[in-house]
Amino acid sequence: MIDLSGNISTGQREAALAARANGLGVRLAALGLGLTLLLAPEPVMAQFPPDSFTNLEVLPKDIESRALINTMRGFAQGLGVRCEFCHVGEAGQPLSSFDFAADDKLTKRKAREMLRMVNGINAQHLANLEERSDPAIAVTCATCHHGVSKPQTTQALLMEAYQDGGIEAALARYRELREEYYGTYSYDFSQSVLGDIAQQLVGTGQLDDAVDVLSLNLELFPNSVVVQSAFALFSIEQTILAEGVEAGIASYHEYKGEFQSRAFHENMLNSIGYRLMLVHQRLPEAIEVFKLNVEMYPDAFNTYDSLGEAYMVKGEKELAIENFERSLELNPANTNAVEMLKKIRSGG
Repeated sequence: MIDLSGNISTGQREAALAARANGLGVRLAALGLGLTLLLAPEPVMAQFPPDSFTNLEVLPKDIESRALINTMRGFAQGLGVRCEFCHVGEAGQPLSSFDFAADDKLTKRKAREMLRMVNGINAQHLANLEERSDPAIAVTCATCHHGVSKPQTTQALLMEAYQDGGIEAALARYRELREEYYGTYSYDFSQSVLGDIAQQLVGTGQLDDAVDVLSLNLELFPNSVVVQSAFALFSIEQTILAEGVEAGIASYHEYKGEFQSRAFHENMLNSIGYRLMLVHQRLPEAIEVFKLNVEMYPDAFNTYDSLGEAYMVKGEKELAIENFERSLELNPANTNAVEMLKKIRSGG
């Protein structure tokens, strides 16, 4: 309370002194905390590289530091990974913070078995080969992994994507892989890869998807005779099934005008004809394709032989005999035509 003279009362003076003391205490406490933080020791980091190593089960226990680091770098480069792939530690943190001795990660335990396998191949199997080159070829991680952690072929990865998400997923996966790895030795991007995938799809009855794959292959390898031939073959078959044999024959002539002549041969139409007859049960269309093959390759004995078989299946014996006989004129050694003629004439 302030009296009339303007002086501070005794109670007020005591309250002010108490507040000042409390403020000083807070400041001192803060200063003490700051000093504690400044004087506190930094977290102790393990020495890297250490003077010695522990928990070595496959590598020599007395391996030198530089040799071990070089070995680990070889693993990392061969698999395209970093230390944290196998060891306990965080990406981007100092290696001195890693617990290299820990066996927590499955990848590290697998790596030991892989290393035992590699050692066995080099020390036992390859060592027993005759006439080895000098210097001798040795298996390393990169031999199988080619810079990726999971050693799979391009075909295997694409078929996995196909099983999970269909043709769109498979083609997207191929483009992703090509974008990331083209020019490296990790995956194969040659024309045979998509050709293999297409053959697998055809084998499981997925003709439309196979043609999509071959279309991409043609986009990437437009001047390849092999790619042109495979695309034309299955695209013509697809067109016949979807639009009819006349449309398929029209597409055949269209591709012949567009692609290289070497992409076309009698076996192309022969294959289409037999697939129509045996796989798709489309005998009339097969006969038209075989007739086209005779027209395109009139001096090939096998074109007549195939047409004769189609007529035989249809029950048109005279036409079958006519074509088998023409086949024998072109190739008297055609034993199939001989047997088919015997069968027809015997009523079998």
